[in-house]
Amino acid sequence: APAGQPLLDAVDHLRRVHQGEKRRGPVPTSFVPKAWARQLKTADGAFDLIGYRLCTLDRLRRAIRRRDVFPVRSLRYADPRKGLLTGAGWEAARPTVCRTVGVAVAG
Repeated sequence: APAGQPLLDAVDHLRRVHQGEKRRGPVPTSFVPKAWARQLKTADGAFDLIGYRLCTLDRLRRAIRRRDVFPVRSLRYADPRKGLLTGAGWEAARPTVCRTVGVAVAG
C-alpha cells in the first residue's frame, strides 16, 4: 500500500547498511513519529543506528497490523486482494460462486 512506502524505504536502507554499502543521501525518516525522534540521536548528537533499527521494527509491526505493508510469505497478513479472481478466471467461477452464496447471477 502507498502508505507503507516510506517504511519500506527504511527497511531497504537498513538492508543496504547491513550488507556493508555506504550510505547514499539522507536516511529515510519520514515515517518516524515525534516520540521516536530523540531515540535516533546519541548523547553527542550523532545518528544512532540501533535506535533507527528499533524504530523501524516497531513501525513495521504496526504497519503490518494496519495492513499498510503486506509480507510476501504470510497467510495471516497477506494482501487480501491477491486471492481475488479476475478476468476469465472470475467469469468461469462466477456461476458456481453465486449459486453457493445464494445470489442470482447478474448479466
